[in-house]
Amino acid sequence: MSLSFKEALSVALIEKKLLTRARLDEALAIQKEAGGDLRDILVRQGFIDSDNLVALASQELGIPLINLSRFKMDPDVIKLIPRDIAAKYHLIPLSRLEEVLTVVIEDPLNLFVLDQITILSSFKIIPVIAAAQEVRAAIDNYYPESAYEELEKIAAGVSSTKVEVLD
Repeated sequence: MSLSFKEALSVALIEKKLLTRARLDEALAIQKEAGGDLRDILVRQGFIDSDNLVALASQELGIPLINLSRFKMDPDVIKLIPRDIAAKYHLIPLSRLEEVLTVVIEDPLNLFVLDQITILSSFKIIPVIAAAQEVRAAIDNYYPESAYEELEKIAAGVSSTKVEVLD
């Protein structure tokens, strides 16, 4: 049985002495209580630097690491994956070469997601990894919010506004 991304990363962090078992257990306890992504918790708690975490994941998994801030995404490639799918699975299409679509993804070992993207896009998917915050920023940057989402935000703001009637 193969390890999940979380398990593989946890083992590598301890083996490379970048994280103690006690700190990992503390982060896992936080995750169990509050939920959230283990990588985010490790970084937020200051247990490991985000760049070191992503570099280790890339090295251990043999999946290329990229810095998304150095890329200008092609809008035609972005359109190959809908925004809701990109946001749900924390991924963004990077490039297309014939029938191969390179996708930047936070969890490159999630075979379910990779299979879903293959079915959705009809492309062979090649995953690469980037820092979680870079992927999320790229999604926000390259996928404009729909008019419906904007109207929902405006309506929420209006419904929470108090109106005072003066005599």
